[in-house]
Amino acid sequence: MSSRSLVFVLLLAALPAHARTVQTKPIEPANIDTSIKPNVDFYGYANGGWLKTNPIPEDKTDWGGFTELFENNVATLHAILDDAAAQKNAAKGSPEQLVGDLYASAMDSARADAEWSPGRTRMSATSA
Repeated sequence: MSSRSLVFVLLLAALPAHARTVQTKPIEPANIDTSIKPNVDFYGYANGGWLKTNPIPEDKTDWGGFTELFENNVATLHAILDDAAAQKNAAKGSPEQLVGDLYASAMDSARADAEWSPGRTRMSATSA
């Protein structure tokens, strides 16, 4: 199993069960703007309700359902990694311990700053 697959499996195992079973409606009636005639402006009709309740945030250049999904996924994964890194009593070899240790070591900027000087490259570090 590749390391990429292992990290994905470990992250998936760390997800709470309820986070994996959330289902939503395929079409949300509240997102439809019935004040617009569909034969005049179908985009406004189909998306007007969502556009009114979800304005583009000031710090973004665009915003949509997939952007929102991405932002929520990043926040969820960040919370999972932070929780795993904070667990000091996780069983040795458990997904929580492996993911937590990997994340904590990657986030240790003080160690990275101490070990890597500006003129040092990865190649010089491995050949030394």
